[in-house]
Amino acid sequence: MRFSGVRKISCSCATKLRMQIVSFKELIVWQRAVQLVKEIYDVTEKFPREELFILIAQMRRAALSISANIAEGKKRKTKKDFLQFLRIADGSAAEIETHVIVAKQLYHHIDFAKAESLLLEVQKMLTVFILRIRNLYSSHFFFLLLYYRGWTSKELTS
Repeated sequence: MRFSGVRKISCSCATKLRMQIVSFKELIVWQRAVQLVKEIYDVTEKFPREELFILIAQMRRAALSISANIAEGKKRKTKKDFLQFLRIADGSAAEIETHVIVAKQLYHHIDFAKAESLLLEVQKMLTVFILRIRNLYSSHFFFLLLYYRGWTSKELTS
């Protein structure tokens, strides 16, 4: 049975039903990653022309890579492949983080606040998504990772 892109499937117990995401477009992390692409494009429009084939191209490519890898991983259908593509997306997010750090040092007059906020949100979502898929969400490892990255469980659920 389909309801706006979501279908109900039966679990081991016939009385229990769970919702399964059918399309990558339904994933909030993918939606935020697309918003990040737009923000990176807006920010890089303010860069000097000489950065066109250097920092601008790198930042835009990495931003596009996040949403593209989430989509491709979801379409692969296996948990192992999906996890691998989510990890690649997380790596691209780290790449953008590095580019933003460098760009902020070079171009003090450009406001990166919205891009940084979206990037942090995407990184948190990817971390939680990867850990949930790996069934580590309730383990001690998860909370150690949060502590290491300076996040709280409250931040991740808000």
